[in-house]
Amino acid sequence: MGDEETSIDAVGSISALFGWASEKTGDPSYREAAARHAQRHIEFCVRDDASVGQSASFDPDTGKIGRRYSHKGYSENSTWARAQAWCMLAYTLSARWMPEYEEFLETALRATDWWLNHVPEHGVAFWDFGDPNIPDVERDTSATAIAAASLLKLGELVSDGDLKARYQDAARATIRALVEGYLTPTGAHDARIPGILTEGCYNKHIGLATRHELIWGDYYLFEALQVLRGRLAATEI
Repeated sequence: MGDEETSIDAVGSISALFGWASEKTGDPSYREAAARHAQRHIEFCVRDDASVGQSASFDPDTGKIGRRYSHKGYSENSTWARAQAWCMLAYTLSARWMPEYEEFLETALRATDWWLNHVPEHGVAFWDFGDPNIPDVERDTSATAIAAASLLKLGELVSDGDLKARYQDAARATIRALVEGYLTPTGAHDARIPGILTEGCYNKHIGLATRHELIWGDYYLFEALQVLRGRLAATEI
C-alpha cells in the first residue's frame, strides 16, 4: 500500500517473532521494537468501540495519522472480517510475549468480545460485518479460523474462570462449525480431496478467490485442531 501506509495484518507475527527473538537472545531491543509497533497499531487501527479498521495512512516524518480505513472492506469505515480476526490474534500474541504491557491483553479482550457480539449465530463470519447485503454475501472461513485459533490462545491467557470458559467454548463451537460445514468433503457428492477449508474470501473488490481455499485459513484451523487434540499448547506458537 506504500511507505506511508500500514495495516493490522502482520502485527501479531511481528510481536511473536520479536518476542521470541528477545527471549532466545536476551536482547530486550527486539521486544521493545515489537511493543512500540503494537502500541501504535492500537492507535492506528482499533476504533473506540473495539471494531477494527484494517489500515491507516500516516506522515512518515511525524507519525501523525492522516486517515484510518479498510482497504479490503466493504467501505472505508466498515469492519472487514479478517481485520478484526488479525487484531484479535495480534494482541493475544502481544499479550503472550509481552505481558508487562497491560494494554495488549485489554485490546485483545475488547476486539474478541466485539467479534463474539457481532459474528452470526452459526459462528462463521461474513466477509465484512458491514455489508448491507448480508446474509446473501460471501463468508470468510479464513477470518473465522484465525479467530478460533486466537480464542484458544486467549482462553489460556486469562485468569478469570468465566472468561476462560467463554473463549474456549466459543473456540470449540467455531471450529466445529468450520469442520462440519466447510471442510471437504462438504457433502456426499463432493469429489474434492479431503481437508480443504472452503469458502475463504480473499479479495472481494477485485473478485479474486472469493469462495476459495486460503492457506492461512487451512493453517489456523489445523493449528486449532492440534490444540484441541492436546498435541500443541495454544500459547506455544
